[in-house]
Amino acid sequence: MRINTNISAIIANSHLQRNDDLVSQSLERLSSGYKLNRSSDDSAGMAISSKMRTQIKGLNQANQNASDGVSLVQTAEGALNEVEAMLQRMRQLAVQGANGTNSYSERKAITEEIDALREEIERIAQTTEFNKQTLLDGSQERRRYTDVTGVKVTSLSDNVKAGFYAISVSAFATPATATLTFGKADTDTVGVKGRLEINGYDILVEASDTIADVKGKIMGAMDKVNLVASDASNATTNALSLTTYEYGRDAVVTCVCSSYELNDALGLGFVPREAELSFNYKDDGDTLPAGNITITDAKNNTATIAVTGTESLADIKAAIKDAVVNNKLNIDVSNYAGGIKLTTKDFGAGATVKISADNTALQEALGIKTQVNELKSIGKDMEASIAGKNMPGKSEFTNTSVLTCRGNKALIRDNHGFEMEITVEKDQMIQQDIDKIDPTANPKKELRITTEVKDLGMMTLHVGANEGQIIDVNIPEVSLKSLGIDLMNTSTEDGCGKALTALDGAIDKISSIRASLGAYQNRLESTINNLSSSEENLTAAISRIEDTDMATEMTEFTKLQVLTQASTAMVAQANERPQTVLQLLS
Repeated sequence: MRINTNISAIIANSHLQRNDDLVSQSLERLSSGYKLNRSSDDSAGMAISSKMRTQIKGLNQANQNASDGVSLVQTAEGALNEVEAMLQRMRQLAVQGANGTNSYSERKAITEEIDALREEIERIAQTTEFNKQTLLDGSQERRRYTDVTGVKVTSLSDNVKAGFYAISVSAFATPATATLTFGKADTDTVGVKGRLEINGYDILVEASDTIADVKGKIMGAMDKVNLVASDASNATTNALSLTTYEYGRDAVVTCVCSSYELNDALGLGFVPREAELSFNYKDDGDTLPAGNITITDAKNNTATIAVTGTESLADIKAAIKDAVVNNKLNIDVSNYAGGIKLTTKDFGAGATVKISADNTALQEALGIKTQVNELKSIGKDMEASIAGKNMPGKSEFTNTSVLTCRGNKALIRDNHGFEMEITVEKDQMIQQDIDKIDPTANPKKELRITTEVKDLGMMTLHVGANEGQIIDVNIPEVSLKSLGIDLMNTSTEDGCGKALTALDGAIDKISSIRASLGAYQNRLESTINNLSSSEENLTAAISRIEDTDMATEMTEFTKLQVLTQASTAMVAQANERPQTVLQLLS
C-alpha cells in the first residue's frame, strides 16, 4: 500500500467532478429552460436553430408586410368604391339629361352636378394615399414606353408580359371639322328670326342680329358642345370652322337651320339631308299618274323609276326601294307612317338626297318633302394593324392578336385576358412623319410604333423570409382621361346620349380594377395564413432543438444528484483508506 498517492481517492474525486459538472449543466437547463445555452452544448443544433430563428423573424415581418399590403389594397378599393358610386350617379343624371322634357335651366343644373362629380373623381385619383404614396394617379402602375413622341399606352392588363410590342400605322384619326360659310358680310343684318342648332344646342337668332352677332353666339356656345371655333375667313369668304375635341367616327359636327328662310338669310347654303315621299294617298292600292321618278344621291348617282299609271302605290314603293339598291345609291330607304323616307349615308356639305318627277301631276302625287337644311361632318378613325413580319424589330404580339381602332385609340386583344390600349395624342405631327416615308422602301407608308413593357413601377410587397418572395400589385391610373370621360359634355340631349356610352365604359373599367384589387386582397390573405402556418411549424421545430424537456431533464438531474452524493461518499471512504497502514506499523 502507498500513502503518498491515494489512487482510490483520485478516481473517486474524478467521478465526483464529472458528476458535479453534469449537475451544473442540468441545473442551467432547468433554470434557463433551454437545452442550448452555448454552442458547446450542441454545435450542430445551434447552427440549425440560428437559421430557423432567422426564418421565423423573417416570416413574422413578412406577415406584417402582407397585412400592410391588405390595408393598402383596401384603401385603393375603398376609393374606387366611391368613384364607381359617382359614375353611377353621373349615368343617372345623363339618362335624365337625355330626355327632351328638360328645360335649359334643368339641363344646366344636371351638367353642373356632373362636372362637380368629375372634379371629385380627379381629386380622388390625385390624393388617395397610403403612407404618403399616391395609389390611383398611375404611379403604382406597370411602366411602358413608346418610341414615338405623342403616343401613350393608356391601358394595360395584368396578363401582358414584359417585352416589345409593335403596331404599324398608315393614317391617324382626325376630328370632325365643318365650315360655316356665310353668304353675307359681318355687318349685314339677318332679318329673320329662327334657331341655329349645333350638335343639339339651340342658338337663338334674332331678326335684328348681324352676321357678326350670330358668329359671336356660335363661338360662345362652343364649350357647351365640345367644339373649337376658329375664323376661316379669307379675302372672298366669310366663314367659321368648327372642330371637335374628339377624334374618329364618334366625332360629329351637325349644324341645322330651323327654316329655309333662316338658311337663306344667313347665306349658309345648307342642303337637305332627307327627303320624304308622302304620296298624298291613303290606300296602297291607288295608282299614280304616269311619268318618271328620278332619285339622285350625293355622288350624283341616279335611279329612274318609270310609272305607267297602272301600278299600285305598293308597287311603286317597292320599285323605289329596288331602284336604290340596284343602282347602288348611297341612300337608306325606310318606311314611316306617311310613306317612304330617303336618307343620305354621306356626310358634309354635299350630302343630299334629290328626288323629282318629270311632270307636275306626278310631282304633286308624290308629296315630296325635304327635311330641315343641314350641314354634317364626321371624323375618321385611325388606321393601324399589328406590325407585319416585313417590318424590322421584334414584337411579342401573337397570331391571335386582334387590333381594332376607335378614334385615336388602338385596342389590341388576345387570349387569356391580354389587352393593351394605345392612344395617339399628337397625331398631326406624327402624320407628317408618315408623309415623309419613302414609298419605294415602304409602299404602304406605315409608321412602326413600338411599345416596351417592363415589370417595373408596380407596388412590390415582400411577403416571404427570403429574397425574391414578392407580390407585385398593379394599380392602374384612375383619371378622367384614362376612364374616357375627360371630353364628356352633357349640355345637350345628344351629349347626354353619348355620355351614357362613355360612362358605361368607365364603370366597366372601374369594376375590372376593383375585381383585380379584390383578387390581390384574397391572395394576400392566403399568403398571411400560409406565413402564420409556416411560422408556427418552424417555431415548433426550433423548440424541439432549443427548449428543455423539463420532465426528462428533472429525471436526469435527480440521477446526477444521487451519483454526486455517492461520489462524495466514496471520496470520503477513499480518504480513510491510508489510515489502515497504521495497523501494519503497530
